[in-house]
Amino acid sequence: MRSMYKETKEIHHQILVRTLNPDDYDAWNAIAESAWGIENINRPWDFTALVKDNHVSVALSDGDAVKGASLNLLKIGNDGLPYLLVHMLAVHAHSQNDGLGKLLMDANYALIREGKIAHTEIIKLTSDPMDSRNVRLYLHKCRMHANVYIPEAYKGLETEGGEKHLGLPADRLYYQCCPSSPWVRQGIVPTQPDYARLVSIVPDVHSVSSQKPIILIETPADLISLKNESSEKAVAWRMSQREQLSSLFNQGYTAVDHVMTRVNDVPRQHIVCLKGFNEHDPYCLIRAVQKMEGI
Repeated sequence: MRSMYKETKEIHHQILVRTLNPDDYDAWNAIAESAWGIENINRPWDFTALVKDNHVSVALSDGDAVKGASLNLLKIGNDGLPYLLVHMLAVHAHSQNDGLGKLLMDANYALIREGKIAHTEIIKLTSDPMDSRNVRLYLHKCRMHANVYIPEAYKGLETEGGEKHLGLPADRLYYQCCPSSPWVRQGIVPTQPDYARLVSIVPDVHSVSSQKPIILIETPADLISLKNESSEKAVAWRMSQREQLSSLFNQGYTAVDHVMTRVNDVPRQHIVCLKGFNEHDPYCLIRAVQKMEGI
């Protein structure tokens, strides 16, 4: 039997990475609807205005089929420096287990690493901190980091969004990274057994007030299942996460990884927050784990 890795590698070999263009309008809306449950996320004239002469947005094509896209914008930050904003990134629901989200982010990173965007070193984006699939993509697989929490980032999404958004305040984590930094290129993260041991040896690691170098904030394994179980429970989880992450970021912590473990044979998922994160030090997280009590 062929391994999943080989199958994914073969799928990637067939994919063409190219620039997103106005002719991709129908394909983009179909991808967005399948991924987020939102119909006509862009109107034709808006989409054309966003992507015409925009050479920093990326599409993944397999023959005539567009499997995913990253709608990017070049912006200027408060510091006066340009950065690449990933405004919307989506993979068609039928292709979401094929590693195409990571492939899109690799293509975005290549724009910066290969100097295709003049004077631009930083990439930024947002995602729902309770949507573990995306948190894992950006923190664990793409080595981004986040120390900004935005409550109610997208007004109206709570009532007009897709299944994941309805009834839930649209809070977002605000990620960034320098694709050429040592952390992104060679950052060393602990293994799953390392994290499991950390949780078992230092149970108060979950407490925001513990002042440990690493604090774990739990995320739901599946946001839709949580909402189906209880909308009140989902909103309560949102409010708790908002308080915890905002407090940690104000204390100098940074979200740097996402981990899946089993505690007492129960699957758990956590955002890993590190105090004193340094993007120029690829070993900063692994050293902090080793310094934790009992390790």
